[in-house]
Order: sequence, then C-alpha cells, then structure tokens
Amino acid sequence: MKKLLFILIGNELTSGKIADKNAAYFIRKHENYDLSPDEIRIIPDDREKIISVISESIGKFALIITSGGLGPTSDDITTECIAEACNKKLYLDPASEKRLRDKYASRSRPVHENSLKQSKFPEGCIIFPNEVGTADSFCLTSEKNNQKTHIISLPGVPKEFRHYIDNSVGTWILKELELSITGHSEHLRLFGLSEAFVGNLIGPLSKNSDNSENKEITIAYRPQFPEILLSVSSNKENSERLCKETITKIYSLLPNENIISSNYEEGVPLTTFQLLNEHKKTISYAESCTGGKVSSEITKFAGSSEVFLGAVVSYSNQSKTKFLDVPTELIKRVGAVSPEVAEEMARAVRIKMASSFGVSITGIAGPANGSASEKPVGLIYIGFSSEAGTTSFKFNLPWERRENQIYASYLALDIIRRTLLGLPLSFENR
Repeated sequence: MKKLLFILIGNELTSGKIADKNAAYFIRKHENYDLSPDEIRIIPDDREKIISVISESIGKFALIITSGGLGPTSDDITTECIAEACNKKLYLDPASEKRLRDKYASRSRPVHENSLKQSKFPEGCIIFPNEVGTADSFCLTSEKNNQKTHIISLPGVPKEFRHYIDNSVGTWILKELELSITGHSEHLRLFGLSEAFVGNLIGPLSKNSDNSENKEITIAYRPQFPEILLSVSSNKENSERLCKETITKIYSLLPNENIISSNYEEGVPLTTFQLLNEHKKTISYAESCTGGKVSSEITKFAGSSEVFLGAVVSYSNQSKTKFLDVPTELIKRVGAVSPEVAEEMARAVRIKMASSFGVSITGIAGPANGSASEKPVGLIYIGFSSEAGTTSFKFNLPWERRENQIYASYLALDIIRRTLLGLPLSFENR
C-alpha cells in the first residue's frame, strides 16, 4: 500500500469556523485503491508549521496532498512554503499568468500585484490549470532517503478541489502512482430509519460481531442527516462477490421503502428529481414552516424547471388565505397546523400551478409556539394532492428547529418518491 498524507491548511479550519470536506471526498474516491490515507493533519496559515510538516514528511509518504492557501491574500502561503521545504525557487509561469489575466478580464476585475502570486510556482513542478477557479495547482516531486514523495497542492474551495480530483489531478495520480484496485465497496442510502434500527438488523453480518457470518467484509453505517449511509467494503480476494452477496442480504432485511438508492451520491432529493423526470410528472409546493427548503432542494439540479413549476411560501395565516385560498374561518377553527389546512394548501397549489402533484408543509418547527398537549414542537402535517385526490400525513419530529425543517423537507420529497415507485405511504417510527 502506498502511503498518503493529507495536509489541510487554514486558520478557518483550525478555529473550527468551517469543516473540511476535501479529504473525505478524496479518500472516498480512492477507497478501493492501494493508497492508504495514513494521516490527516490540520494546520493554520503558519509558515514555520507548514514548512516543518512538509519537510519531515518527505520520504515517508508516496503522496502528500495539501488543500488550501493558494489564493491572492497575504495569508495564502502554501506555495512558497512547499518551495522552501523542497529548496526550490519560485518563478512566474507565463502560461498560468495569461490564464489568470484572461479570467480576471472576463469578470471585469483588475489584476493586482498580489493576484499574480497565484501564477508563481516552485521550479521543476508540474502545473495543473484550474478550469473552475483562478489559482492553478501543481505537483512538486521531492526525494529523501531514496524515497520519492509527490506533493500536490490543491485549492481549499470544495468545488475547485473536487473538479481537480475528478479530472486532471485524479487521472495523474492514478497513472503516476500506478494505483491498482485492491478492494470493492457497495453503498446504500437510507431514509426514515434510525441508526439503532439499522444496527439491530444488520449487526450479525458485521465482522465486528461475535456471531458474524463473514469476517472478510466491513459494514459501516453512519448518519448523513437526514439520511443514513450504509457501506459494505472488503479488500480480500473476491471482494466484489463478497460485497454484492452481503448487500443482497441487507436488502432482504431492510424495509424496501426506506432504501433510497445504491448510489453514494444519490439521496432523496436527486432520486425524487430523477423519478419526476422519468415519469414526466411535475410538482409544486406550498411551504410554511420549512420556508422554501423543499423548493431549494429540488432546484439544486440542472433541468429542474422541467419538473418543478413553482412554490408559495405561505408563512403567515394571511398569506395562506390570500395566495392559497385557505378559508380564514377554517384556520380559526382548526389552526394553521392541522391536516385540514395542509390539504387545502396542497390542493390549491396544485390547481394554481397546474402541476401533477401539490405538496404542502405546515407545522411547528420550534423552539417556541408549541403546545405540549395538543400541538407540540415538531408537529408537522404534510398535504399531498394529485388528480386522484388529496390527503395528509402527520409527523412528530424530535429535533431542534433546523433539523425539523430539513427532515420535513425530505419527507415532502419522499412522499413523491414513494408515490412514483408505488411504495407504501406509511411512515412508521423505526
């Protein structure tokens, strides 16, 4: 196995202001290759620390990937630190400078002197043009004790980092390090199940269980709220067969309606979007307590205008009456958080938008305005309307405001997913 060191650079990382996503993305993309992520180091924008970590790591790792510190500001010092650690001088690359100037010109932005630091590189490096952002990346190879170490410096911006890994840099790593596939992984995305429920069902299949049926596979399940990602992996001989056999067993144990997809990236929003496209159906939303979150989830995807016709964010009672024709006397009689109002909202938005389905959400997200006995915090009603009729579903969510809003949004999407797949519209607490 070839050893990998990740160096995540930035004061915003060490201060906890943002969480890194880049290392996890790279490791997942290469989880079945003979590349071992031995260490992940998080260090601030500190010259001495960056130089020290890189210097002491040369010869110990086949690959070092740094993330962050390639921008134009004074604290973006990664490139010069790598150069110093490897005893290399910096030079201004003409081709990179031209790309930089062209990008700035296309955005009607002036090129300041400090902007040009993004086109300065250590002598002898390979430069990877940035097709998404402004700062090009590079790879510098150094050697110690007859051991080569490739140092690749990438942007900290996740969009730019991922583009590099999915394209030029990822291809270069596979070829240069001569990586080979040594294992296999299978994934399932689940929604509507608790970790405890999943663990109870699949526990005996895990190699960590005393009663494990197979000691050659690893089963992991972790929350990626509001979903659960379940992974089966093996680096043994016949790993693909072992993983597929295990996934088949897991399929037979889990409720079918709670299995969203076998694609790592394909959760409830994307699956619902794809099904609407496939069935040539359209959707509109009437949102109250979620404040537009459901609409935001479906419009993340290019081409969403083909399936999403519009939404009404009717947060106040007055807006429910004005824009969705919910009778004032009905709200006074049963309250805005009720199955009757949810159904009126769903029916009205479907008719007004002329969509195949109308979905509404009304509830008490929290933390205040709940009634412990009749209408507690977390009480959500989702209305669902189609040409076949209109109904509603009641949910009692246990989280804080933000989590309740997110989970309710996924429920509103999941109702559409289940409808298009012909799955039960029963939502048990598991």
